Amino acid sequence: MKRNKLLIAAVAVFSVAVIISVFLVIWFWGDRYGDFKDLKAEFAIPDLKAGGSPQGLASFHNGEYEVITEVTGEDGTVTQKTEKKKQDFFFISSYMPEVKGQKQASRVYVVGKDTGYVGYVTLKNTDGTPHTGHVGGIALNRDFLWISSQLEETDDNGKITETGTVFVAKRQDDKATLVEEIVKKAANSENPEADNSITFSAHFDAQGNASFLYYYDADAGEGSGPDYKDRLYVGEFYRKGDKYGTADTHHLTTPVVEKDGKKTGGDVHKAFVYEYNVNSNYYSDNDLGVYTVTSSDSKDYKTKHGYPVPLIQNIFSVPNEVQGFARTTDGKLVLSVSYGLKNSKLLYYDWNKLADSKYDTTPSKLYQDIFTDENGEKKYYGYDGFYKEYTVGKKLPYTVNNLRVYFIDSTTLLRTYDVPCMSEGLCIMKSRGEERVYVLFESGAKQYKKFVRQVLTDVYSFIPEKRK
Repeated sequence: MKRNKLLIAAVAVFSVAVIISVFLVIWFWGDRYGDFKDLKAEFAIPDLKAGGSPQGLASFHNGEYEVITEVTGEDGTVTQKTEKKKQDFFFISSYMPEVKGQKQASRVYVVGKDTGYVGYVTLKNTDGTPHTGHVGGIALNRDFLWISSQLEETDDNGKITETGTVFVAKRQDDKATLVEEIVKKAANSENPEADNSITFSAHFDAQGNASFLYYYDADAGEGSGPDYKDRLYVGEFYRKGDKYGTADTHHLTTPVVEKDGKKTGGDVHKAFVYEYNVNSNYYSDNDLGVYTVTSSDSKDYKTKHGYPVPLIQNIFSVPNEVQGFARTTDGKLVLSVSYGLKNSKLLYYDWNKLADSKYDTTPSKLYQDIFTDENGEKKYYGYDGFYKEYTVGKKLPYTVNNLRVYFIDSTTLLRTYDVPCMSEGLCIMKSRGEERVYVLFESGAKQYKKFVRQVLTDVYSFIPEKRK
Protein backbone atom coordinates (compact mmCIF):
# COMPACT_ATOMS: atom_id res chain seq x y z
CA MET A 1 0.00 0.00 0.00
CA LYS A 2 2.79 2.34 0.97
CA ARG A 3 4.57 1.51 -2.28
CA ASN A 4 1.43 2.39 -4.30
CA LYS A 5 1.16 5.76 -2.58
CA LEU A 6 4.78 6.54 -3.36
CA LEU A 7 4.23 5.54 -6.96
CA ILE A 8 1.13 7.71 -7.26
CA ALA A 9 3.00 10.67 -5.72
CA ALA A 10 5.93 10.16 -8.07
CA VAL A 11 3.62 10.01 -11.08
CA ALA A 12 1.85 13.17 -9.92
CA VAL A 13 5.11 15.05 -9.48
CA PHE A 14 6.37 13.82 -12.84
CA SER A 15 3.11 14.87 -14.54
CA VAL A 16 3.29 18.35 -13.04
CA ALA A 17 6.93 18.65 -14.13
CA VAL A 18 6.00 17.60 -17.68
CA ILE A 19 3.13 20.08 -17.80
CA ILE A 20 5.36 22.90 -16.57
CA SER A 21 8.11 21.92 -19.02
CA VAL A 22 5.66 21.86 -21.95
CA PHE A 23 4.25 25.23 -20.88
CA LEU A 24 7.72 26.77 -20.67
CA VAL A 25 8.71 25.35 -24.05
CA ILE A 26 5.57 26.77 -25.64
CA TRP A 27 5.94 30.07 -23.75
CA PHE A 28 9.53 30.77 -24.69
CA TRP A 29 9.77 29.14 -28.12
CA GLY A 30 6.22 28.71 -29.36
CA ASP A 31 5.70 32.16 -30.88
CA ARG A 32 7.51 33.08 -34.08
CA TYR A 33 6.38 36.71 -34.66
CA GLY A 34 5.92 36.48 -38.42
CA ASP A 35 6.32 40.23 -39.01
CA PHE A 36 9.41 40.72 -36.86
CA LYS A 37 11.62 39.73 -39.80
CA ASP A 38 10.70 43.08 -41.40
CA LEU A 39 12.46 44.94 -38.57
CA LYS A 40 16.21 45.27 -38.22
CA ALA A 41 18.33 45.91 -35.14
CA GLU A 42 19.88 49.39 -35.19
CA PHE A 43 21.69 50.06 -31.92
CA ALA A 44 21.83 48.81 -28.33
CA ILE A 45 19.54 50.33 -25.72
CA PRO A 46 21.99 52.04 -23.35
CA ASP A 47 22.79 51.15 -19.78
CA LEU A 48 20.13 48.49 -19.14
CA LYS A 49 22.41 47.16 -16.41
CA ALA A 50 21.55 50.25 -14.34
CA GLY A 51 18.02 48.91 -13.97
CA GLY A 52 16.19 51.61 -15.89
CA SER A 53 12.94 51.08 -17.78
CA PRO A 54 13.17 52.60 -21.29
CA GLN A 55 9.92 54.31 -22.30
CA GLY A 56 10.11 57.08 -24.89
CA LEU A 57 12.16 57.53 -28.06
CA ALA A 58 12.93 60.71 -30.00
CA SER A 59 15.34 61.75 -32.75
CA PHE A 60 17.09 64.90 -33.93
CA HIS A 61 18.64 65.38 -37.36
CA ASN A 62 22.07 67.01 -37.72
CA GLY A 63 22.65 67.85 -34.10
CA GLU A 64 25.98 69.46 -33.26
CA TYR A 65 28.48 67.97 -30.84
CA GLU A 66 32.00 68.82 -29.77
CA VAL A 67 35.07 66.77 -30.56
CA ILE A 68 38.14 67.55 -28.45
CA THR A 69 41.52 66.41 -29.72
CA GLU A 70 45.02 66.93 -28.37
CA VAL A 71 47.53 68.67 -30.65
CA THR A 72 51.27 68.48 -29.98
CA GLY A 73 53.30 71.47 -31.19
CA GLU A 74 56.87 71.45 -32.47
CA ASP A 75 58.10 72.44 -29.02
CA GLY A 76 56.28 69.48 -27.46
CA THR A 77 53.51 71.60 -25.98
CA VAL A 78 50.17 69.78 -25.89
CA THR A 79 47.05 71.86 -26.48
CA GLN A 80 43.42 70.90 -26.89
CA LYS A 81 41.56 71.62 -30.10
CA THR A 82 37.76 71.75 -30.06
CA GLU A 83 35.79 71.14 -33.24
CA LYS A 84 32.05 71.04 -33.86
CA LYS A 85 30.64 68.24 -35.94
CA LYS A 86 27.12 67.13 -36.85
CA GLN A 87 25.29 63.84 -36.77
CA ASP A 88 21.86 62.41 -36.06
CA PHE A 89 20.99 61.68 -32.44
CA PHE A 90 18.50 59.47 -30.62
CA PHE A 91 17.13 60.20 -27.15
CA ILE A 92 15.60 57.60 -24.81
CA SER A 93 13.65 58.48 -21.66
CA SER A 94 13.86 56.06 -18.76
CA TYR A 95 12.63 55.94 -15.20
CA MET A 96 14.97 54.38 -12.67
CA PRO A 97 14.58 51.85 -9.84
CA GLU A 98 14.85 52.69 -6.16
CA VAL A 99 18.25 52.22 -4.56
CA LYS A 100 18.12 51.38 -0.85
CA GLY A 101 14.58 52.74 -0.70
CA GLN A 102 15.57 56.01 -2.36
CA LYS A 103 14.07 57.08 -5.69
CA GLN A 104 16.55 57.98 -8.42
CA ALA A 105 16.16 60.81 -10.90
CA SER A 106 14.74 59.80 -14.26
CA ARG A 107 17.13 59.96 -17.20
CA VAL A 108 17.43 60.75 -20.87
CA TYR A 109 20.02 58.63 -22.69
CA VAL A 110 21.76 59.95 -25.82
CA VAL A 111 22.95 57.82 -28.75
CA GLY A 112 24.74 59.18 -31.82
CA LYS A 113 23.80 57.44 -35.05
CA ASP A 114 27.47 57.33 -36.10
CA THR A 115 29.37 57.55 -32.82
CA GLY A 116 27.10 55.35 -30.70
CA TYR A 117 26.34 55.76 -27.00
CA VAL A 118 27.16 59.23 -25.67
CA GLY A 119 25.86 59.19 -22.07
CA TYR A 120 22.85 60.43 -20.16
CA VAL A 121 21.36 63.46 -18.44
CA THR A 122 19.28 63.39 -15.28
CA LEU A 123 16.06 65.37 -14.94
CA LYS A 124 15.22 68.00 -12.33
CA ASN A 125 11.94 69.68 -11.40
CA THR A 126 11.48 73.42 -11.67
CA ASP A 127 12.52 73.78 -8.02
CA GLY A 128 15.78 71.93 -8.64
CA THR A 129 14.78 68.67 -6.93
CA PRO A 130 15.34 65.38 -8.80
CA HIS A 131 12.45 64.38 -11.04
CA THR A 132 11.72 60.78 -10.04
CA GLY A 133 8.43 60.33 -11.88
CA HIS A 134 7.42 57.52 -14.21
CA VAL A 135 8.56 59.34 -17.35
CA GLY A 136 6.99 58.21 -20.60
CA GLY A 137 7.13 59.94 -23.95
CA ILE A 138 9.88 62.29 -25.06
CA ALA A 139 9.95 64.87 -27.87
CA LEU A 140 12.32 67.69 -28.72
CA ASN A 141 13.46 70.27 -31.22
CA ARG A 142 16.44 72.62 -31.05
CA ASP A 143 14.75 74.86 -28.47
CA PHE A 144 12.49 72.69 -26.30
CA LEU A 145 12.43 69.29 -24.63
CA TRP A 146 9.07 67.78 -23.69
CA ILE A 147 8.74 64.80 -21.30
CA SER A 148 5.47 63.18 -20.25
CA SER A 149 5.23 62.13 -16.61
CA GLN A 150 3.09 62.49 -13.49
CA LEU A 151 2.96 65.60 -11.33
CA GLU A 152 2.65 64.53 -7.69
CA GLU A 153 1.08 66.96 -5.26
CA THR A 154 0.20 66.58 -1.60
CA ASP A 155 -2.82 68.40 -0.14
CA ASP A 156 -3.23 69.68 3.41
CA ASN A 157 -4.44 66.27 4.56
CA GLY A 158 -1.40 64.46 3.18
CA LYS A 159 -3.28 62.93 0.27
CA ILE A 160 -1.12 62.53 -2.85
CA THR A 161 -2.67 63.10 -6.26
CA GLU A 162 -1.05 62.47 -9.63
CA THR A 163 -1.85 64.47 -12.75
CA GLY A 164 -0.78 63.56 -16.27
CA THR A 165 1.69 66.32 -17.07
CA VAL A 166 4.04 67.41 -19.83
CA PHE A 167 7.26 68.81 -18.38
CA VAL A 168 9.15 71.32 -20.50
CA ALA A 169 12.80 72.35 -20.61
CA LYS A 170 13.57 75.47 -22.63
CA ARG A 171 16.75 76.51 -24.40
CA GLN A 172 18.67 78.95 -22.22
CA ASP A 173 21.77 79.72 -24.27
CA ASP A 174 21.44 81.92 -27.37
CA LYS A 175 24.72 80.52 -28.68
CA ALA A 176 23.85 76.84 -28.35
CA THR A 177 20.73 74.81 -29.01
CA LEU A 178 19.10 72.78 -26.28
CA VAL A 179 20.13 69.65 -28.17
CA GLU A 180 23.78 70.73 -27.99
CA GLU A 181 23.45 71.30 -24.26
CA ILE A 182 21.92 67.85 -23.70
CA VAL A 183 24.56 66.11 -25.81
CA LYS A 184 27.42 67.98 -24.12
CA LYS A 185 26.17 67.21 -20.62
CA ALA A 186 25.49 63.58 -21.52
CA ALA A 187 29.09 63.20 -22.70
CA ASN A 188 30.20 64.11 -19.16
CA SER A 189 27.79 61.80 -17.34
CA GLU A 190 30.60 59.55 -16.09
CA ASN A 191 32.39 62.50 -14.51
CA PRO A 192 31.20 62.73 -10.88
CA GLU A 193 32.26 66.37 -10.75
CA ALA A 194 30.25 67.43 -13.79
CA ASP A 195 26.67 68.70 -13.81
CA ASN A 196 24.79 66.47 -16.22
CA SER A 197 21.28 67.55 -15.25
CA ILE A 198 18.55 69.26 -17.26
CA THR A 199 16.08 71.34 -15.26
CA PHE A 200 12.48 71.74 -16.35
CA SER A 201 11.40 75.34 -16.75
CA ALA A 202 7.63 74.78 -16.92
CA HIS A 203 4.91 72.16 -17.23
CA PHE A 204 1.31 71.87 -18.40
CA ASP A 205 -1.68 69.63 -17.80
CA ALA A 206 -1.73 66.90 -20.47
CA GLN A 207 -5.54 66.66 -20.35
CA GLY A 208 -5.09 62.90 -19.86
CA ASN A 209 -2.62 60.45 -18.37
CA ALA A 210 0.27 61.56 -20.62
CA SER A 211 1.70 58.27 -21.82
CA PHE A 212 3.47 59.20 -25.07
CA LEU A 213 4.66 62.19 -27.09
CA TYR A 214 5.71 62.79 -30.65
CA TYR A 215 7.24 65.81 -32.37
CA TYR A 216 6.25 66.03 -36.02
CA ASP A 217 8.99 67.80 -37.95
CA ALA A 218 7.36 68.91 -41.21
CA ASP A 219 10.62 69.02 -43.17
CA ALA A 220 12.07 65.85 -41.58
CA GLY A 221 14.90 67.77 -39.96
CA GLU A 222 16.14 69.46 -43.11
CA GLY A 223 15.33 72.98 -41.91
CA SER A 224 17.34 74.99 -39.41
CA GLY A 225 14.55 75.35 -36.88
CA PRO A 226 10.87 74.84 -36.06
CA ASP A 227 8.40 75.40 -38.88
CA TYR A 228 4.81 76.61 -38.70
CA LYS A 229 3.70 73.16 -39.92
CA ASP A 230 5.43 71.36 -37.05
CA ARG A 231 3.21 69.69 -34.44
CA LEU A 232 3.44 68.22 -30.95
CA TYR A 233 1.26 65.19 -30.22
CA VAL A 234 0.40 64.24 -26.63
CA GLY A 235 -1.40 60.94 -26.14
CA GLU A 236 -2.83 58.80 -23.38
CA PHE A 237 -2.82 55.08 -22.64
CA TYR A 238 -6.03 53.25 -21.77
CA ARG A 239 -6.46 49.87 -20.14
CA LYS A 240 -9.44 48.73 -18.12
CA GLY A 241 -9.04 49.56 -14.45
CA ASP A 242 -8.48 52.61 -12.29
CA LYS A 243 -4.71 52.68 -12.78
CA TYR A 244 -4.87 53.21 -16.54
CA GLY A 245 -8.36 54.60 -16.92
CA THR A 246 -9.33 57.66 -18.95
CA ALA A 247 -12.18 60.16 -18.78
CA ASP A 248 -15.61 58.89 -19.84
CA THR A 249 -15.73 61.64 -22.44
CA HIS A 250 -12.78 59.98 -24.19
CA HIS A 251 -14.77 56.75 -24.68
CA LEU A 252 -16.52 56.38 -28.02
CA THR A 253 -17.32 54.06 -30.91
CA THR A 254 -15.92 55.26 -34.22
CA PRO A 255 -18.29 55.80 -37.18
CA VAL A 256 -19.04 52.90 -39.50
CA VAL A 257 -17.95 53.52 -43.09
CA GLU A 258 -19.30 51.49 -46.01
CA LYS A 259 -17.42 51.34 -49.30
CA ASP A 260 -17.78 48.83 -52.13
CA GLY A 261 -20.11 46.77 -50.01
CA LYS A 262 -17.62 46.48 -47.13
CA LYS A 263 -18.02 48.04 -43.74
CA THR A 264 -15.14 49.31 -41.60
CA GLY A 265 -14.98 51.37 -38.45
CA GLY A 266 -17.25 50.84 -35.47
CA ASP A 267 -14.18 50.38 -33.25
CA VAL A 268 -14.35 50.96 -29.50
CA HIS A 269 -11.80 53.60 -28.47
CA LYS A 270 -11.11 55.00 -25.00
CA ALA A 271 -8.13 57.30 -25.44
CA PHE A 272 -7.31 60.65 -27.01
CA VAL A 273 -4.27 62.20 -28.68
CA TYR A 274 -4.07 66.00 -28.68
CA GLU A 275 -2.44 67.95 -31.49
CA TYR A 276 -0.68 71.26 -30.72
CA ASN A 277 0.87 73.76 -33.10
CA VAL A 278 4.53 74.35 -32.32
CA ASN A 279 5.59 77.91 -31.63
CA SER A 280 8.35 78.47 -34.20
CA ASN A 281 9.65 81.66 -32.58
CA TYR A 282 12.06 80.69 -29.82
CA TYR A 283 12.66 84.29 -28.85
CA SER A 284 9.06 84.81 -27.78
CA ASP A 285 8.04 84.73 -24.13
CA ASN A 286 6.46 81.33 -24.67
CA ASP A 287 7.65 78.84 -22.05
CA LEU A 288 5.91 75.75 -23.41
CA GLY A 289 7.04 75.61 -27.04
CA VAL A 290 3.47 75.47 -28.40
CA TYR A 291 0.78 78.02 -29.10
CA THR A 292 -1.30 78.85 -26.05
CA VAL A 293 -4.82 80.11 -25.39
CA THR A 294 -4.70 83.88 -25.72
CA SER A 295 -8.25 84.81 -26.79
CA SER A 296 -9.80 87.75 -24.99
CA ASP A 297 -12.64 85.62 -23.65
CA SER A 298 -10.16 83.65 -21.55
CA LYS A 299 -8.72 86.62 -19.67
CA ASP A 300 -10.75 85.84 -16.55
CA TYR A 301 -9.68 82.20 -16.53
CA LYS A 302 -6.65 80.94 -14.68
CA THR A 303 -4.63 77.81 -14.06
CA LYS A 304 -3.61 76.29 -10.74
CA HIS A 305 0.11 76.73 -11.35
CA GLY A 306 0.04 79.96 -13.35
CA TYR A 307 1.53 78.63 -16.58
CA PRO A 308 -0.23 79.37 -19.88
CA VAL A 309 -2.49 76.73 -21.39
CA PRO A 310 -1.57 75.06 -24.70
CA LEU A 311 -4.20 75.52 -27.38
CA ILE A 312 -5.52 72.14 -28.57
CA GLN A 313 -5.88 72.25 -32.35
CA ASN A 314 -7.38 68.81 -33.01
CA ILE A 315 -8.27 65.62 -31.15
CA PHE A 316 -7.53 62.13 -32.45
CA SER A 317 -9.35 59.11 -31.05
CA VAL A 318 -7.00 56.10 -30.85
CA PRO A 319 -7.18 52.42 -29.91
CA ASN A 320 -6.52 51.20 -26.38
CA GLU A 321 -3.05 50.38 -25.01
CA VAL A 322 -1.11 52.73 -27.30
CA GLN A 323 2.49 53.26 -26.12
CA GLY A 324 3.96 55.20 -29.04
CA PHE A 325 3.00 57.40 -32.01
CA ALA A 326 4.98 58.35 -35.14
CA ARG A 327 3.84 60.37 -38.14
CA THR A 328 6.03 60.55 -41.25
CA THR A 329 6.14 63.43 -43.71
CA ASP A 330 5.08 61.15 -46.57
CA GLY A 331 1.67 60.32 -45.18
CA LYS A 332 2.22 57.36 -42.87
CA LEU A 333 1.25 56.88 -39.26
CA VAL A 334 2.39 54.09 -36.91
CA LEU A 335 1.08 53.31 -33.44
CA SER A 336 2.89 51.06 -30.96
CA VAL A 337 0.34 48.97 -29.04
CA SER A 338 1.38 46.75 -26.14
CA TYR A 339 0.76 45.73 -22.57
CA GLY A 340 2.45 43.11 -20.41
CA LEU A 341 3.81 39.90 -21.92
CA LYS A 342 1.45 39.52 -24.86
CA ASN A 343 2.62 40.23 -28.40
CA SER A 344 2.91 43.86 -29.42
CA LYS A 345 1.22 45.37 -32.46
CA LEU A 346 2.60 48.05 -34.75
CA LEU A 347 -0.43 49.53 -36.49
CA TYR A 348 0.26 51.24 -39.82
CA TYR A 349 -2.29 53.78 -41.09
CA ASP A 350 -2.73 56.04 -44.10
CA TRP A 351 -2.43 59.49 -42.54
CA ASN A 352 -3.44 61.31 -45.72
CA LYS A 353 -6.80 59.57 -45.75
CA LEU A 354 -7.16 60.09 -42.05
CA ALA A 355 -6.46 63.80 -41.94
CA ASP A 356 -5.18 65.56 -45.03
CA SER A 357 -4.85 69.31 -45.29
CA LYS A 358 -8.60 69.69 -45.75
CA TYR A 359 -9.46 67.27 -42.94
CA ASP A 360 -12.38 65.94 -44.93
CA THR A 361 -11.38 62.59 -46.41
CA THR A 362 -12.57 60.53 -43.45
CA PRO A 363 -15.52 61.11 -41.15
CA SER A 364 -14.72 63.52 -38.36
CA LYS A 365 -17.07 65.13 -35.91
CA LEU A 366 -17.26 68.16 -33.71
CA TYR A 367 -16.67 67.17 -30.11
CA GLN A 368 -20.12 68.43 -29.09
CA ASP A 369 -21.78 66.26 -31.74
CA ILE A 370 -20.37 63.15 -30.06
CA PHE A 371 -20.87 63.86 -26.36
CA THR A 372 -23.86 65.15 -24.41
CA ASP A 373 -24.27 66.24 -20.81
CA GLU A 374 -26.55 64.73 -18.15
CA ASN A 375 -29.50 66.62 -19.68
CA GLY A 376 -28.87 65.34 -23.19
CA GLU A 377 -27.57 68.72 -24.32
CA LYS A 378 -24.42 69.21 -26.38
CA LYS A 379 -21.29 68.98 -24.25
CA TYR A 380 -18.52 71.35 -25.29
CA TYR A 381 -14.88 70.45 -24.70
CA GLY A 382 -13.65 71.76 -21.36
CA TYR A 383 -9.98 72.13 -20.42
CA ASP A 384 -9.00 70.47 -17.14
CA GLY A 385 -7.34 72.84 -14.71
CA PHE A 386 -8.31 75.97 -16.67
CA TYR A 387 -11.25 77.73 -15.05
CA LYS A 388 -12.77 80.83 -13.53
CA GLU A 389 -14.62 81.16 -10.25
CA TYR A 390 -18.16 82.39 -10.85
CA THR A 391 -19.30 82.07 -7.24
CA VAL A 392 -17.43 81.26 -4.08
CA GLY A 393 -16.12 77.71 -4.29
CA LYS A 394 -17.54 77.04 -7.75
CA LYS A 395 -15.43 76.83 -10.88
CA LEU A 396 -16.41 77.11 -14.51
CA PRO A 397 -14.05 75.28 -16.92
CA TYR A 398 -12.89 76.97 -20.08
CA THR A 399 -14.76 75.42 -23.01
CA VAL A 400 -14.47 75.57 -26.80
CA ASN A 401 -16.98 74.75 -29.51
CA ASN A 402 -14.84 74.20 -32.61
CA LEU A 403 -12.71 71.17 -31.70
CA ARG A 404 -12.99 68.28 -34.12
CA VAL A 405 -12.37 64.62 -33.33
CA TYR A 406 -10.68 62.42 -35.96
CA PHE A 407 -10.73 58.65 -35.77
CA ILE A 408 -7.57 56.56 -36.11
CA ASP A 409 -9.33 53.26 -36.68
CA SER A 410 -9.84 50.37 -39.11
CA THR A 411 -11.11 52.66 -41.89
CA THR A 412 -7.53 53.80 -42.60
CA LEU A 413 -5.55 50.83 -41.26
CA LEU A 414 -3.18 49.46 -43.91
CA ARG A 415 -1.32 46.75 -41.99
CA THR A 416 -0.75 45.24 -38.55
CA TYR A 417 2.77 44.12 -37.65
CA ASP A 418 2.86 41.33 -35.05
CA VAL A 419 6.10 41.71 -33.02
CA PRO A 420 7.46 40.70 -29.59
CA CYS A 421 6.02 42.11 -26.40
CA MET A 422 6.67 45.47 -24.75
CA SER A 423 7.06 47.79 -27.72
CA GLU A 424 7.22 51.33 -26.38
CA GLY A 425 8.07 54.69 -27.96
CA LEU A 426 8.55 55.38 -31.67
CA CYS A 427 10.46 57.98 -33.66
CA ILE A 428 11.32 58.76 -37.29
CA MET A 429 14.71 59.19 -38.90
CA LYS A 430 15.30 59.87 -42.58
CA SER A 431 17.94 57.65 -44.19
CA ARG A 432 18.86 57.78 -47.87
CA GLY A 433 15.67 59.63 -48.70
CA GLU A 434 13.41 57.21 -46.85
CA GLU A 435 11.82 57.76 -43.45
CA ARG A 436 12.39 54.80 -41.15
CA VAL A 437 10.30 54.15 -38.06
CA TYR A 438 12.40 53.27 -35.01
CA VAL A 439 10.89 51.10 -32.26
CA LEU A 440 11.98 50.96 -28.61
CA PHE A 441 11.31 47.83 -26.52
CA GLU A 442 11.21 47.51 -22.72
CA SER A 443 11.70 43.72 -22.53
CA GLY A 444 15.44 44.07 -21.92
CA ALA A 445 14.85 45.84 -18.59
CA LYS A 446 16.11 43.89 -15.56
CA GLN A 447 12.70 43.37 -13.98
CA TYR A 448 11.20 41.77 -17.11
CA LYS A 449 13.94 39.90 -18.96
CA LYS A 450 13.46 36.65 -16.99
CA PHE A 451 9.82 36.35 -18.02
CA VAL A 452 9.50 37.52 -21.61
CA ARG A 453 9.61 35.20 -24.61
CA GLN A 454 12.14 37.29 -26.45
CA VAL A 455 14.47 39.70 -24.69
CA LEU A 456 15.19 42.66 -26.95
CA THR A 457 18.09 44.89 -25.99
CA ASP A 458 18.27 46.85 -29.26
CA VAL A 459 16.23 49.59 -30.90
CA TYR A 460 14.77 48.27 -34.18
CA SER A 461 13.64 50.02 -37.35
CA PHE A 462 11.45 49.38 -40.39
CA ILE A 463 9.81 51.15 -43.30
CA PRO A 464 6.03 50.66 -43.11
CA GLU A 465 4.62 48.88 -46.15
CA LYS A 466 1.28 47.41 -47.10
CA ARG A 467 1.19 43.64 -47.02
CA LYS A 468 1.73 42.21 -50.49
